[in-house]
Amino acid sequence: VGVQALVRSPALAVLRTLDLHWNQLGGDGLAHLLAAPALRNLEELDLSWCGLTSASARALAAWEGLRTVRRLNLLSNPLRRADAELIAASPHAVSLTDFQVPL
Repeated sequence: VGVQALVRSPALAVLRTLDLHWNQLGGDGLAHLLAAPALRNLEELDLSWCGLTSASARALAAWEGLRTVRRLNLLSNPLRRADAELIAASPHAVSLTDFQVPL
C-alpha cells in the first residue's frame, strides 16, 4: 500500500533522491515503483535491506528510468554477483557511477 501511494504522488516527478532502505518492498513493491511514469529524474536510489531478488535485479536492469540514476545502493539484499553484473551491464545504466551491491 505504501509504495502504491508513493507512485501516485505528484511530487515524484521532481524527486532526485529516494531512500527506501529497510522497507521490505520485495519484487511486487519494486515493480510498482519502477512502473511509475513520473519517476524519470531520479539520481540516487537506496534500496538496501528491501528483500530484493534476482528477479528484482532483472527488473532494475530493464528499467528505462535507470538512465538518470548515478547512485544505486542494493546492499543487504540476497543478490548474487551475476545480478550485479546484469544491472551494471544494462544499456540503461549510463549514469551509474556509485553502485553498491552485496558481493
